[in-house]
Amino acid sequence: MNTQLVAIDPRQLAQEQGRLIEWCDSKLAELASELTQSHGIVKALRDAKMSDARGRRVVTSVRKRTAFYEKIKSALAAGYYILPPIPHQTFAIRSAKEAPPEKRAIGSYWKADEPTPDNLPVGEGEYHNAVAKRERVDSVIQKENGKDVEKYIYANTEWRDIEFPFFPVKPQIIEATGKALSLKIFDWLGAAPQHRSVDPMVIGCIKHYKQYSGPVHFFVAWWLDTDTL
Repeated sequence: MNTQLVAIDPRQLAQEQGRLIEWCDSKLAELASELTQSHGIVKALRDAKMSDARGRRVVTSVRKRTAFYEKIKSALAAGYYILPPIPHQTFAIRSAKEAPPEKRAIGSYWKADEPTPDNLPVGEGEYHNAVAKRERVDSVIQKENGKDVEKYIYANTEWRDIEFPFFPVKPQIIEATGKALSLKIFDWLGAAPQHRSVDPMVIGCIKHYKQYSGPVHFFVAWWLDTDTL
């Protein structure tokens, strides 16, 4: 079902919010039916003594899409509005891992690689700083101009506590951000624009189930310094 929504004022935006939730319900109902059929295919393959690998891949695909639309619906139901894609600075990501991916590299102490958020259902995992703690973990001897040279190897070693990227900031903005973190709907949260601004916006992002599709952005909070107007 292809649905196109248009809103040109806040009242219409609220109305379209309800239509989007209904659209998500329809998608989830379709996926529930598809999942039942997929499980049936897996069972039939096993009963026929055939490989069920392709059937299991279909089941995994359906579950990923289901988790995606459940997060979209949860965000809409919680009152968050969808935004167009906005460049932003990520400051919190949701992960079920106890430690960030190591991402070992030679001589890359200052390389601030952001761990990739997991595709988690609503309510799972914990939020962490998007930039993990990076330390020297090993060394290796390499040849340079015919000489042995020791090179240090650095890796992400642990999660850092979440830090709000901009200060000063209004308590209401921190409260709104804290609420978004407690709901565990968004895969990550960021601040736009990407660099220090007098009127930044906090946005929540949901990772798309398609590898090469961009995330869905939602409005979380915004503040405006009227002295700049």
